[in-house]
Amino acid sequence: MSEIVYPLKQSVTFEGKTYDNFVFDFDRLTGRDVKEAKKLFDAPGGRITPILAMDTDFAAFIAARAARVRPEVFDYIPATDFIAITQMAINFFLSSGFSKAEVKEMKLAKERADQKLIESYEH
Repeated sequence: MSEIVYPLKQSVTFEGKTYDNFVFDFDRLTGRDVKEAKKLFDAPGGRITPILAMDTDFAAFIAARAARVRPEVFDYIPATDFIAITQMAINFFLSSGFSKAEVKEMKLAKERADQKLIESYEH
């Protein structure tokens, strides 16, 4: 994976800076970046995520590190952009050393969670 320029559907202004796109470089991330992102991610509520690599909130933290922006900027972008960006980060995790069995297990867990979410909206 090399540098990815992601154009936003609509620009967003955060802390006085306007963003029309983000440039992601997942390949430049280090173990320290992942550890720092996890520390920031865990800090507010001490939440536990069984499959961290599939968590969109954590993926947003990693994507922010890859784009060299504060994670909070993603709170203000359109949902379609947020989903696409976090999916890029999740894909990065999945392609970065998980065995095929682990990937399959994570995908099944995500599908089950998605199905439960859909069912909760139907009731």
